[in-house]
Amino acid sequence: MDHPLQNYKFWRTNTNTRNVRLVECSVRIVPSCSGIKQMLQISLLLIIYPGPWKHKLWFVPMGIVIIHFTNIIRLAGLGVVMANWPQHWQFSHDYPARIIFYVVIFFLWVLWNDKFYRKTQKPKKKPVEMV
Repeated sequence: MDHPLQNYKFWRTNTNTRNVRLVECSVRIVPSCSGIKQMLQISLLLIIYPGPWKHKLWFVPMGIVIIHFTNIIRLAGLGVVMANWPQHWQFSHDYPARIIFYVVIFFLWVLWNDKFYRKTQKPKKKPVEMV
């Protein structure tokens, strides 16, 4: 059975001897780890959620780019874990790395809600009190 991480090699510097050596480690990015699902989630969330379309036309692509860069950082971090602490790879993949995606999606939604959706809402009129 192949390990989920294969086919990439990492360089590690030994600070004691100032030598660089090749660490045999491999990484394979399977389709379910590509970030496509998360890109669709943020896109659909923002398209369905109320707000002005003129802002959605730039905010949705910006959210996709942010998710893509988040995935690159996540995969690089998982590569470092695999190169240095392979016994912790499964935990790192299942918990911190996955949670990062959903935290980023949540903050993008909060940003949308605070900056664009609430500005389009008209303030509710307070009822006049009769004395």
